[in-house]
Amino acid sequence: MCPATVVVNGTTLPSSISSADCFSTYGDPNGRPTSSYYADLHRVTLTAGQTITVTMDSGDNLDTYLLLAGPTSGRLVAGNDDDDTGVLGVGSRMTYTATVSGVYVIEASTFNGLDTGNYTLGISIH
Repeated sequence: MCPATVVVNGTTLPSSISSADCFSTYGDPNGRPTSSYYADLHRVTLTAGQTITVTMDSGDNLDTYLLLAGPTSGRLVAGNDDDDTGVLGVGSRMTYTATVSGVYVIEASTFNGLDTGNYTLGISIH
């Protein structure tokens, strides 16, 4: 089991994807474990109705990918490999409104297999 860092509203966490990280839990096209992508895991507690926005900014040095797994099933509920606003370049931005209360798992990974590099994870909950 890979360690997961607890994050809360307002978190800005400098981090990196490295070859010492665990492999992706959700990174294959069907949302299953794969050894083709490294990943960091983060846990966040949400109450039903809260909206979380997660950003993964690499300064365009790493093409990032974000996934979010729900608390009851552990299945993917959201994901994004791009920042739809264009502000983060190849960074990622994901927004999700919780349908149930519980601990959600954020997986910070890469779009390209076995890429490594630095990023900053940002959490906003409202």
